[in-house]
Amino acid sequence: MTDPANRPLPAHRLAPRLHAALCHALAVGITLLIVLPAARGSHELIGWLPLWLLGMPLSALAVLHWLARRQAAAPALRRGARAGTQAWPAAHLRASATLPLRPARGGARRRIAEAA
Repeated sequence: MTDPANRPLPAHRLAPRLHAALCHALAVGITLLIVLPAARGSHELIGWLPLWLLGMPLSALAVLHWLARRQAAAPALRRGARAGTQAWPAAHLRASATLPLRPARGGARRRIAEAA
């Protein structure tokens, strides 16, 4: 069982006022699209109205939920890393006998020129 302190924070707890405002905007947008046929059209200044009445609040809610999931996963990702340590020790960076070395630039041309 997960510890209550480590439990993911739901989106409505991450930013409760923003979540409530987006839910209200989405409810108003759905109501307008159902009740008013003119809301299903386009306006010359702001463009396609269903985008602004449904699409934008839905995408903002999706981002808010994504941020809540990302914030919940962040401590688990940071758990293994420590400050001041390298991901790979310096010994792994040295050339090893088992790995072939990359030839120097122009190696094939130089060998052809030396053979001639």
